Amino acid sequence: MGNSHNSNIKTFRKGDLVRLNVNTCFTIEQGGNRTRPLSHHANDQEGTVDGFYILTHDERREISHKYTGTDSAGEPKIVPREGYTSLKRGHVYPVLRSRIRAIKNFRKISGLALVLDTQSGKHVYVSRGLLEKV
Repeated sequence: MGNSHNSNIKTFRKGDLVRLNVNTCFTIEQGGNRTRPLSHHANDQEGTVDGFYILTHDERREISHKYTGTDSAGEPKIVPREGYTSLKRGHVYPVLRSRIRAIKNFRKISGLALVLDTQSGKHVYVSRGLLEKV
């Protein structure tokens, strides 16, 4: 009785292949178990889940011209540190790190996995609970 680990949950490790878990990512209309979309209806209908990646120094420099001056409250505009991409239903992704924390919007986020998007070559952070081992 001392072990509280649920043996029904499939865990994954570095080097494993994972895909989006349809049941936890999508609504009933799209074949999942959710009553409401994870983020919004467009992603649910397209079969995608948003993930983020850390921008390189060169990528930040390219977009920095958009962030000059101040916003409507008089605060200086800050160049973002991350970009966003979508992981697609049915695609398989190699796991680079199975448990990781990252900084998103200048806040520490835990409960993530780092996967390789083989389409774009980006290292994408996504919630571990949204993935399942292939």
